[in-house]
Amino acid sequence: MQKERKRRRRLKSAGSALGLALALLASCRQAPERLAVKGLYLGMSLDKATVQVEALYRQIEGDRFTPLHWIQWDSYSAHTNRAFADDITLGNSDSGLRYITFNPGLVDKLFGSSALTAEQLSREFAKIHDLPDMKHGSRLANGRTQDYWEYVCPCGWKACVLYDKTLVLKYWRSEENEKW
Repeated sequence: MQKERKRRRRLKSAGSALGLALALLASCRQAPERLAVKGLYLGMSLDKATVQVEALYRQIEGDRFTPLHWIQWDSYSAHTNRAFADDITLGNSDSGLRYITFNPGLVDKLFGSSALTAEQLSREFAKIHDLPDMKHGSRLANGRTQDYWEYVCPCGWKACVLYDKTLVLKYWRSEENEKW
């Protein structure tokens, strides 16, 4: 009798694991395995990314475009010399970009989102990129609560719109208390 109960528990837990695996696969199929935003994507080489960023700035600035100077503050991160609000930051590793951060002014220019709230932008971003709804969360930073909206793909990346409309794409680690 006890052997039979153990066997049933093992089958039940195996069924649960299979169900979880199938659910993860199904949710991966709902979202793209690799999210490209304005031609930039995680895993892209830094060389290709800097060419693409320069093309984006040319598109925005037209004849007023001035060449970009990349500032590297550690061995993996680089950002442009533009005003902070219009800046983009690329986090690099040996396997390509690990994160991409579009600051609010650049997001407004690239997505025409100056009249949108961060919540509205998150909905539009999800719709444009064919993602499920982004989930709302908040965190305490600098003594105040800051809202964010994020979609975490089981495939290993996440997209986040912060309270100030900063857009962050990054690979994620499955840590229980990780907030964007």
